Amino acid sequence: MRAGFARVGFAVPAGTLKIGWIRKIVGNRMLDPLHARAAVVEGDDGGRIAVVALDTLSAPWRLVSRIRSGIRSVPADRVLVSATHTHAGPAVAREGDVPRDEHMLATVAAAAASAVEQAAAALSPVEIGLGIAQEQGVSFNRRVIFQDGFVRTHGSLKDPQADRLEGPVD
Repeated sequence: MRAGFARVGFAVPAGTLKIGWIRKIVGNRMLDPLHARAAVVEGDDGGRIAVVALDTLSAPWRLVSRIRSGIRSVPADRVLVSATHTHAGPAVAREGDVPRDEHMLATVAAAAASAVEQAAAALSPVEIGLGIAQEQGVSFNRRVIFQDGFVRTHGSLKDPQADRLEGPVD
């Protein structure tokens, strides 16, 4: 088995609309780079799959389709595209009053396709292992189950009616 990995950044210019805020938010500067990350795995039979992770709010079908059409090294039906669900990314989909930004859709798609091609070019022998860990300081589960059985988003375990968290932290 062989695997290759790559990361390609994409610039989000000042003035670009963001999505995921229930209102229009215009980015005025870029604090941290956004990326398309790719892993390509090739089996002993030569068959390949690719997994792509985008620093975007979502991975809408229009974007996934465009990414897949830009990849030559992996069959389109073997490319999985996901999103980190960042609320600091560009409007690659329409949401409420925020229109889809066609320029950013093309920019993100090109970065993702390039990441897959670079990962495919970097294939080298690998062994697979598994590790499990929990990081409690990065995020939290914001869904609390209360004693009345209802689940509330943005609840707190400090509330005397809180019973437990709905599940683990992603």
